[in-house]
Amino acid sequence: MRLSKPHWHRGRLRCRIDGEEIYLADRRRPEEFPSPATYERAAIREYHRRMAGRRELSGDVGAVPASVAGLIARWKKLHRSDDASYRLAPLLKHAGHHLLDKLPMDLLDSYLAHLREWVYERQRGKDSKGRKRKPTQHHLSERSIRDRYSLAVAVLRDAVNKGWVERMPTITKLGKVAANPRGLPPETVAGLLAELPDHARTLCEFVDAVGCRTDEAMRLRWEWVRRDTDGTPRTIVFGDHKSRADTGEVKTLYVTPAAAQILNAIQQARTGPIFLNSRGRPYAYSGIRSILRRASKRLGIEPPVTPHQLRHSFAQRQQKQLPVQVLSKLLGHRDVAQTARYYYVEDEQALEAARSLASSTQAASPERPADARPEKPTRKDTRKGQTTRKSARGGSAPKRAVRRRA
Repeated sequence: MRLSKPHWHRGRLRCRIDGEEIYLADRRRPEEFPSPATYERAAIREYHRRMAGRRELSGDVGAVPASVAGLIARWKKLHRSDDASYRLAPLLKHAGHHLLDKLPMDLLDSYLAHLREWVYERQRGKDSKGRKRKPTQHHLSERSIRDRYSLAVAVLRDAVNKGWVERMPTITKLGKVAANPRGLPPETVAGLLAELPDHARTLCEFVDAVGCRTDEAMRLRWEWVRRDTDGTPRTIVFGDHKSRADTGEVKTLYVTPAAAQILNAIQQARTGPIFLNSRGRPYAYSGIRSILRRASKRLGIEPPVTPHQLRHSFAQRQQKQLPVQVLSKLLGHRDVAQTARYYYVEDEQALEAARSLASSTQAASPERPADARPEKPTRKDTRKGQTTRKSARGGSAPKRAVRRRA
């Protein structure tokens, strides 16, 4: 079997698996891969995905693991992903020494308790003098605990299906995580945008007007803008987005009238990146986050506003007037269930909806006086409504004898 890692060939990245030439990415299509790092990263992901499938089919995955640590190493080898290492790090630390033939039945219960006590450090970057700040310690959120626990269950269940573990440890069913509304009121968004510098305000206003992700807006280029016959921006089609590695499709961003005004007001060359910082360079996500953090501190907003909250604010503003299917299309979600996370129905909205349903029901029912009561049928009317049974000879059927009480 001839194998080769991804390499360049006539402007395209290709590899060879089992003698088959496979082209992974083409840098001659800038609308899909605007930077070299983007299509190289996409090519590496596609290569590892194909190699994982080949190993699974051919059985070339090494020896049968004897411990949980070996099981985790095999899982990471087959499922090449960027987040598999840190998602399985708590399981490796807690249960990596356990042998597969002697797994305790309460392994997952003790692992769940370990996740609730798990403390990780978050780097804070550097201060104004270039010195590294001390990392801060945080506990895992309920959503992160649920994610890591479900991955541990999947790893152990795969071992049970392959016959390496006799019995599956006891599984605790976790409840659904309550939706956390991250959107901001319109007046808070307006005050925050007014506090930003001019170059950052344009980018944040565009994100708030169209509902895209901030990192996607930072990478937008003028070449991707599709216009109407009168020159008004209509859509933006690009390939460098979050789910490109999974779907392989380009993404369409639908430009709202407010976003079209922002694009038309930008006074710069209509080539290259759309949004540039004060130095004339493309933005970095950390830079936008720092600008929003400083503006939030000046306005006294705690906790500080993050760039992604602008996307949530757009979704929660539009949920009152748009169906969830239309809003899912505007946000670029593949599944409506993802859009449901952005929905947050307040008590006042539910009360207003209940009142509208009651009024519509009353309007559909016929009107009658308030003091009118339904008339009870008399005995005479009841007799008139009864039908007599006819016998086969044409006469009436004989009456049944009445049973007398003793």
